[in-house]
Amino acid sequence: MEINYEQVLPLVLRAMFPKPAERAEVEEKLKKYGRESWQPVPDRIRLAILKLVYDNPNHPGLLESLVETACGDYRDVIYFAETPLSFEDWDLPNADPQKYDELLQQDKHNYFHWINKMTCASL
Repeated sequence: MEINYEQVLPLVLRAMFPKPAERAEVEEKLKKYGRESWQPVPDRIRLAILKLVYDNPNHPGLLESLVETACGDYRDVIYFAETPLSFEDWDLPNADPQKYDELLQQDKHNYFHWINKMTCASL
C-alpha cells in the first residue's frame, strides 16, 4: 500500500484535533520541521510525529519535543512511529531475518491500520 502523505496528513490532523483553532496551532508547530533543505519528506515525518503523540496521549509537551527531535534527526522519530517492533533489535535482520521480516510486516500492518482508522474518523 502506498501512502499519499499530503492527502492523509490533513485527515489525521482533523481526526486528532477536531477544533479548528487547536488544529491550526498543531499545524504551525509541525511546520517547524521541513523548513531546512536537509529535512526530507515533511508530511511523512509530521504524520510520524502525530502517530507518536496519538500513542502517548498523557505526555504534555510531547509534540514540541518530537518536532525538535525530528529537526535534529528525523530517523529518531520515523523509526519509532513506523517500525517500532522491528526497530527494537538492531541485529535482528542479521541474526534472524525471518523474524525481522515478520515484525516488519506487523509494523506495516499496524501503521496502515492506524492511518485507516484516523482517516475514516475524520470523514
